[in-house]
Amino acid sequence: VHTNNAMNMPQTIVKLDDETADKSAELAVGNTILKLSEGLSRALLGIIKEEITTGYYKFAAAALKKPFHNIKKRFDADEIGGAPFLGLQSLVVKAHGSSNAKAIKNAIKQCILFAEQDIVDKIGEKI
Repeated sequence: VHTNNAMNMPQTIVKLDDETADKSAELAVGNTILKLSEGLSRALLGIIKEEITTGYYKFAAAALKKPFHNIKKRFDADEIGGAPFLGLQSLVVKAHGSSNAKAIKNAIKQCILFAEQDIVDKIGEKI
């Protein structure tokens, strides 16, 4: 539906049926949770790094550099590549809009892994 707003600018309004609106809301909530967890993990790792690299803790920080690098890597969106949309009838892996080549490569690896492990059917069985 095309309408004009108060500034007489054209805009498009899409009316969704209830089922589509519910699915869209679920995706939006899921994306919000994902963004929150990414931001929280990044903040926590930053705070921990800041705390252990000051004062006498610098010596401990040197010993813990590799484990913290490994932890950071496990939370890195580029390392993961993407996440499956849950509740769909086919395989869809969502990557960040700002994904670099490494992230896209890893998203494709996720697709292959999910297809090989029949993730779509396994999710369907659990719903």
